[in-house]
Amino acid sequence: MISKLDLTKNYLVEADNRQFLKKLIELNGSSIIDTIYIDPPYNKNASVSIYKNNYKEDEWTELMENTLNSAKILLKDEGVIYISIDDHELYHLKFICDEIFGSKNFISNLIVINNPQGRNGSSFFRQTHEYCLVYAKNKKECKITSLLTNDVEEVYRGPLLKATGKKDKTREARPNCFYPVLFKDDKLSMIELNEYKNLYNSNENKFNDDFLNNLISKYEGEGYDIILPYTDYRTKELGRWRFDYARFKEAIVKDEIIFSKNSHGITLNKKLYRMSRQKPKTIFDKTAYSTTSGMKALRDLIGLNNFDYPKAPEFIKDLIEINCPQDGVVLDFFAGSGTTAEAVLRSNKEFDCNRKFIICSLNENNLFYDVTKKRLDALKDKYNENYELLKI
Repeated sequence: MISKLDLTKNYLVEADNRQFLKKLIELNGSSIIDTIYIDPPYNKNASVSIYKNNYKEDEWTELMENTLNSAKILLKDEGVIYISIDDHELYHLKFICDEIFGSKNFISNLIVINNPQGRNGSSFFRQTHEYCLVYAKNKKECKITSLLTNDVEEVYRGPLLKATGKKDKTREARPNCFYPVLFKDDKLSMIELNEYKNLYNSNENKFNDDFLNNLISKYEGEGYDIILPYTDYRTKELGRWRFDYARFKEAIVKDEIIFSKNSHGITLNKKLYRMSRQKPKTIFDKTAYSTTSGMKALRDLIGLNNFDYPKAPEFIKDLIEINCPQDGVVLDFFAGSGTTAEAVLRSNKEFDCNRKFIICSLNENNLFYDVTKKRLDALKDKYNENYELLKI
């Protein structure tokens, strides 16, 4: 027997989703979920074959009606459900959703570009997209927020690139992070690698300051300003940079540094960007939404696997961002490979949130343990975020 779920925790549930949803209502009551995302069977032979995907029409209808009725009970009044689907059952599914949630609570039918090149196996047109139906529990209570775009709204100075911590800001704390940086004609550059290697003798644990002084004289003679990471400009005590030589050089190449001139010389800061936000469009089109991205995300966590066409975490992450509160609960009762769990954890890390997930799946062909649980174990290590395993 399981007890009432603690909604401040994450859950992975092995169960028939119909039984689990009824149990969740029995244990926790109604109006407890902020956001639901599901990727139900598309119900055609060309789709994923590792799960049952060839229901008779009345069986598929019963499955969707049963689970969506429970989903409506579990959703908060301001909650939203997202349902991925393709052409085969789109209109049937919309009819079901209109009956359950009410046509007045229909928000949108999103077009999701998940295969920009198009599927070559299509008979007439090369299919490039799927759909995502969006319904509110109560449209009057629902709030849709803006999404980050790729457009830069503002560039601003981030933290100083010299170390500023009380304990380890000295060059002795991390000798590999000490070196002069060159500045000329409003451009930053680095000393040569062999010069960098001669600044510190690791065998003797000693800095070669005579070499440093000669190096400074050399580059000043060539018209460069020399930037050193002083812990105190008044005493000229030498500190260190936040980055080692290779990472600092990379930051210059990638234009990740802002410089400013002041009475102390030249100050270096991390370049940060504030991206613009806008109301989501009905066409979701990012490279990160592609099936290829979904497959790579799963493979990066658990290696080679036999799960076909997992959803891309960035797609679900953006859906979550649209309406889920920062401490909200996300439910997925067609969990598949566990992409929704990864999307929640990515979102938490990127936006400093504390959302939780509840995902449920049957153990068909042992995929629950070979893929879903294995993925969540890898996510636990990657994001330091635990989960509880339940079986009903």
